[in-house]
Amino acid sequence: MAKKSLILDCLTKVYLNDIAKGHGIAGASGIKKPDLIRMLAMRPNVNTEEILNDLSLEDLKVICQGIGVDDTGRKKAILIDRILGRDKKEKPNVTKKPTTKEVPAIKEKKGVMKKKQAKSKKKANKTNKGANLGFEQKLWAAADKMRGHMDAAEYKHVALGLIFLKHISDSFQELYDNLIEEKYADPEDRDEYLAENVFWVPKKARWQSLQDKAKQPAIGQLIDDAMVAIEKENPRLKGVLPKTYARKDLDKVSVRAKMRVMLKRILKKYGYPPDKQTKAVKTVMEQAELICQDMAA
Repeated sequence: MAKKSLILDCLTKVYLNDIAKGHGIAGASGIKKPDLIRMLAMRPNVNTEEILNDLSLEDLKVICQGIGVDDTGRKKAILIDRILGRDKKEKPNVTKKPTTKEVPAIKEKKGVMKKKQAKSKKKANKTNKGANLGFEQKLWAAADKMRGHMDAAEYKHVALGLIFLKHISDSFQELYDNLIEEKYADPEDRDEYLAENVFWVPKKARWQSLQDKAKQPAIGQLIDDAMVAIEKENPRLKGVLPKTYARKDLDKVSVRAKMRVMLKRILKKYGYPPDKQTKAVKTVMEQAELICQDMAA
């Protein structure tokens, strides 16, 4: 058992956790390495040779160095025999247990259990080809183009403000719908929302109201007015919400123009028929509008 413990001590804690999990030891990650080594060493079903067979040649060489046997050779079977003491020609020259500094840590391995998980994940990716489309960088580049000359750090707050507005409007609407179902409740009673710790959202500031006016040129000012109205009704939010959506650098007409320019250049780059470019741009813009409406819904 001493030889078994010495071999296990050369393995990383992560790899020991995998071995323990494979042998039904629950909560191995929370057990200290010395205690886990003792538990594994005492178990007869923890086969040292099977563990060694799963390791790479380089890892076996590290264990040879750790327990003081010859690490020369390029065959795993020979090194395993030496580690297990089956090589009769081998004369052990070190009996002292090496310290942590003397034994290089074996690189972290996935282990048998993790290999199975990797295979399962690979199969899942084959059956779900739409899971990773790889267009995140293109979307980021498009967003970067549309923000114009606005600083990226400032543009972030534009998006966060809209996300927060959508969030509190959704929370409000959920409670609103529940109150409609209650016999004696009034969904337009502000106290009903205060009692449930939900922000009261005035009619003109509710998401559906803004969404219905999304194509109006003055939508930026409408959003600013909505932010002001929400702050007025909820003192805790006073001075917190952004009110910069009516700025010229957020003009929706400018954004749409930039998108059209980008689309035209792409079509020209890939030799799209000139007589069909106008219709293609119009179709893509209409699809983009529908996607934005679905995302906002």
